[in-house]
Amino acid sequence: MGLMTYFSKDRHGTYYFRKAVPPMLRAFMPGDRKGKAIWKRSLKTKDAREAKKLAARLIHECGADFEAAERAMQGKPAIVTSPLLPIPLPKAKEIEADFHRVALERDDAFRSDGDARRTLQTPAERSQWDKLSPVTFGKRGMMEDQEYVYREQIGEDLADYKRALSRGDISILEPELRAYYRERGVAFDPQDLEHYESGMAALRGTVRAYEAMRARLEGDAIRTPEPPKPIAKGPRLSEAFAGWKAGSPARGGKKPAANSIIEAGYVVRRFNEMFPGDPFIADITKEQARGFRDALAKCPKALPASLKKLPLPKLIANKQASQLPMPKASTVNKTVQMLISIISHAEQDGRFDALPAFRNPFRKLKLAIDERFEEGRLPFDGADLKALFGMDVFREGKRPAGGAGEAAFWVPIIGLLTGARLGEISQLRIQDLKQDPESGIWSIDIGTTGGRTTKTASSRRMVPLHSHLITLGLPEYRAWVASHSEGPEASLWPDLTAASFSKWFNRSLRQAGMENLGKVFHSFRHTFKDLARDAGIPEDMHDAITGHSGGGVGRSYGRGASLRTKKDAIDRIIIPKALEGLAWSIPAGGVLKRKRPRVAKRKLGPRQPRKAT
Repeated sequence: MGLMTYFSKDRHGTYYFRKAVPPMLRAFMPGDRKGKAIWKRSLKTKDAREAKKLAARLIHECGADFEAAERAMQGKPAIVTSPLLPIPLPKAKEIEADFHRVALERDDAFRSDGDARRTLQTPAERSQWDKLSPVTFGKRGMMEDQEYVYREQIGEDLADYKRALSRGDISILEPELRAYYRERGVAFDPQDLEHYESGMAALRGTVRAYEAMRARLEGDAIRTPEPPKPIAKGPRLSEAFAGWKAGSPARGGKKPAANSIIEAGYVVRRFNEMFPGDPFIADITKEQARGFRDALAKCPKALPASLKKLPLPKLIANKQASQLPMPKASTVNKTVQMLISIISHAEQDGRFDALPAFRNPFRKLKLAIDERFEEGRLPFDGADLKALFGMDVFREGKRPAGGAGEAAFWVPIIGLLTGARLGEISQLRIQDLKQDPESGIWSIDIGTTGGRTTKTASSRRMVPLHSHLITLGLPEYRAWVASHSEGPEASLWPDLTAASFSKWFNRSLRQAGMENLGKVFHSFRHTFKDLARDAGIPEDMHDAITGHSGGGVGRSYGRGASLRTKKDAIDRIIIPKALEGLAWSIPAGGVLKRKRPRVAKRKLGPRQPRKAT
């Protein structure tokens, strides 16, 4: 093992373990060793034999610190074991082979590098003490006195390891085992049978290695086994994510939407929090994939700012987080589907061709959904619409702060009579509600100009206004907002954000007596589809109005249905009775009220004593 290389003794005769830190690693060493040139620790003994045993333990701890510094220098994350699902231990045969090979590699290095005095001292320094043994500077191999001490050390260590093996005492290799586990990100229980069996395998490999070392000292030519050839593992999760995010480079090739990229990035980040180190996808076991899915099911859907930065393992163990509402099974399944899609994209690109037995670990892992609880998004029926549009917002002109002023009146009606999503309506600008100069048809332009986003490419569309929206006065509302705004690119709904409006609207539904969680703003989209079917509008036509892409390749040919055709179709919809009697007028005073922007409070320092006058 070459322990004498790292020995030193202070003036009191106490032995120390010392190893020079490579200059490039010094700035990255962990803990209080950062910046130091020597990794040093007292062995707290004056007995040479005892010092050798203690130093053998420190070689691995020192090596672990060097490895951590090297990973930090390369910008790689530290190897951390997931507290939720540990990586399984290697098989006993693999452990025995690893310990045997690594011990012989150390022996090779020591025989080649020779006496450490050649590097720790200069000829000039040694010349100051004429009684010291001579050192052959600039050469490789062991000197005679060094070989004599090394032979003694190998014999003593081999005897210790064989005694431990005969007694089944793995404690002699405990530090080496810990280092071995840490390098592989493996968690272990010292009381576990698997750990004991791993220790015995390590002991067998070590004893065989020391017997080979002793034979080498007798001149036997014993080769060190070759390290195992790296196994083809395909891409890492981050690499597969990058390929999926880039999409097809061909013109017109499919690429994920911006929102999908954000969601997928969140999923990949959460997985790496649970299993650090950017794992190879081929190394992800079904058990780990299942554990991640189950962890997501315990991750609250709406996190306060104080919890958002917590890594997933700490988050699901947090007491405050456990009291928050948990996500639905459909939400968890959507997250799992993201990972399935990312890995499937890598498969289609041939990234796993060298692994014929590879199977996507997230396949068939979606949670079973209880339809009695997870009803999805349900349409509003006649009674729901009557209760909703009978509220004071629509009948008495009330404008609650959560509804963002006049948006509380208009946005739900637009959702019902166009089938547009809340996110699409909330992003409308004044210029997106316009009248065609040739036909005179009013429509809303749902697109991506001006920083807006849509769910899919097919979501970009022109939606004509139902005649009832014009009768209610939506064009007049537009003119009124424009008169109080700085230009046509201003929002049609000052102070409205989709997230806050959705919360207010859901509260309004509960106040109206709708307790079914499957009924939300998106239910207007389902209701519109039912109204369109009742009006006899062909499916491809109401798909064009709502931005659904179904049907097949043929529907993507040409420019699609004209604005006049869609207008004729949408006007065939008979408005629900719940909308009868509604009217809108410019608010009293004719002033567009806006929320005042929040101003951060100035932090005051400690109160200063008043100066005497």
